[in-house]
Amino acid sequence: MHYNHKQERSIYNSSHRGLSTPPVYFPVNAALNKNGYENIDNIMNKGLTALSIEAFKKEIEDDAIILDTRNATEFTQGFIPNAISIGLEGRFAEWAGVLLPFHHKLVLVTDIGKEERNHYPINACRFRPDYRLFSG
Repeated sequence: MHYNHKQERSIYNSSHRGLSTPPVYFPVNAALNKNGYENIDNIMNKGLTALSIEAFKKEIEDDAIILDTRNATEFTQGFIPNAISIGLEGRFAEWAGVLLPFHHKLVLVTDIGKEERNHYPINACRFRPDYRLFSG
């Protein structure tokens, strides 16, 4: 069956009625799904390479976004100025997808010993390859 433009538009409008605007991260994730992903070993190696204090300061000077994934109690006891706190418990992916721009350098602040555990949710949200790790 073939539809003319007017019929196609009517079908589209009726099937999309009441749907909200897709989240900001949706087109980025759709493009990743279409174009493919970087090799997981490369992603893991880059994302789990810890920054020195000097390199961390340089990232801040270069306008990197600081994402602190420690729990809220630890964050409020001491944090890096201008850091964004999104704990991994709860709805991390949604908040990260809404609050963080996709094409911007990102430095992850995490608890020592939890680097690898924190690496997977970040990558699930596509924050790579400009993402670095700072533990402490």
